Amino acid sequence: MTLDGRTAPAGGARTWISGEAARADVQTWRARSSAVLTGAGTVRCDDPQLNVRLNYGPWVRQPLRVVLDTMLRTPRGARIFNNDEALVFAAAEAPLGSLRDIKVERIPRADGGLDLDAVMQDLTAREINELLVECGPTLAGAFISKHLVDEFILYVAPGLLGCDAAPLLRIELGGQTLRPFEFCDVLQFGDDMRLILKPKKQ
Repeated sequence: MTLDGRTAPAGGARTWISGEAARADVQTWRARSSAVLTGAGTVRCDDPQLNVRLNYGPWVRQPLRVVLDTMLRTPRGARIFNNDEALVFAAAEAPLGSLRDIKVERIPRADGGLDLDAVMQDLTAREINELLVECGPTLAGAFISKHLVDEFILYVAPGLLGCDAAPLLRIELGGQTLRPFEFCDVLQFGDDMRLILKPKKQ
């Protein structure tokens, strides 16, 4: 994110916010993860691959790529589907459409989207023991609201995008101030800072 807590320019244009060193560090987190999860909105806007692009040998273990897509509106040509290691969670009534050859798991609805607890239970049954969530503000806020975040990793770039740009989180607090995390690591990568936070112990 930028100094003003923004993650994408107004209008949805794609641009790099963090530098090469920070983006390379993200690859190490993907490489250690069992799965990488995102939302359908991020796939439609950014068309990410969410794969590991590290040159540490002839064979690279790729994490399972997971998409939360309530009504199965992700295009079949999205790069996240470039190989067979992709799983989509969708509502029971969502038509398969062009995704008939993709692994689709039906999940109950909750709070206008999918039941994140049910998603996590499904991934646990698949022996996913480390899940990296790279997503937009709505899904990020939902994971935090449901207390499903064990570690919060932020890359902060020394730039500004303005008040019309996409925020880091969308979360309803009802006028309250929420401080659920505490800093446990701060490290510089090129021009950017990486902050690692963990939930406060109750």
